[in-house]
Amino acid sequence: MKLILATTANSRCFHLLDNLKDEGVTVVEAFDDETLRAEIADADGIYGWPPAAVLPHAPRLRWIQTSSAGVEQLWSSPELRERDIIITNTRGAHAPNIAEHAFALLLAFSRGLLCAREAQAARRWEAAGVRAVSWELAGGTMGIIGYGQIGRAVGVRARGFEMDVIAVDREPVTPDDALAQVWPLERLDDLLAAADVVVITAPYTPQARGMLSAAQFAIMKPDAGLIVVSRGGLVDHDALVAALQDDRQGPAYAGLDATPIEPLPADSPLWGLPNCLITPHSSGHSFRKERRAVEILRENARRFAQGQPLVNVVDKTKGY
Repeated sequence: MKLILATTANSRCFHLLDNLKDEGVTVVEAFDDETLRAEIADADGIYGWPPAAVLPHAPRLRWIQTSSAGVEQLWSSPELRERDIIITNTRGAHAPNIAEHAFALLLAFSRGLLCAREAQAARRWEAAGVRAVSWELAGGTMGIIGYGQIGRAVGVRARGFEMDVIAVDREPVTPDDALAQVWPLERLDDLLAAADVVVITAPYTPQARGMLSAAQFAIMKPDAGLIVVSRGGLVDHDALVAALQDDRQGPAYAGLDATPIEPLPADSPLWGLPNCLITPHSSGHSFRKERRAVEILRENARRFAQGQPLVNVVDKTKGY
């Protein structure tokens, strides 16, 4: 079995693949288009998303392992959806660090860290100002949109902060001890009305694009917050800007690790809003995450070579 590494994502842990030759797997690096075109003709599997132009030259390709949990590239590749190619992702590998990042964004607001940082830059001891914009999370309600492994990890941490937790998901799911309630997606408006902070951890699909727009923001509490750590396309950009500029409705603040357009254009008003904190889609990164992701790749390569079922198989009709 021939496996092509077509992306350098998580490459610091590629040494974990060294023993795959004992499992009958030949690993080939192809990080540029020329090498990929030369190697893909007899490849059985590939790590990374192959460009659409090379797919017709890969007759043996039967498996693609992505380097991320999101697989929205599916929607722009009809051939990939139609061909007999199994797609697997790194679902679960990112959950701890993305959940921690969500709380980093939230705590930056709840503890007045943005105000404190601004005062520090001016060398001012701004005690009154920071205290005026600080509050506690305990006793509040967190609403989580998307109750997969990342959503569950966020819920566990919210419980640690003594918050009540509610969630919605498009799939029937069973609550665990991290969550008080899990509702169907049809109850999204109920969640928005009840939550003191809403965290988006759902995957992107074309049907879910802009699922949070002006109508949804109007339902939120005026002082509620919004944290986005999965895909920014789930939020309407212009509606979010308008909501953040209107103190009569929610969200009152937003922590965005994923933005509606990436990279976020320099002329986006989101950059200049004092109640918006933006990080460059960095929540999914840590060394431990890289190791977990490559361990999933290694396990799936072993299973593929042995003709065993793969883990983290993506439903190509649903996109997750």
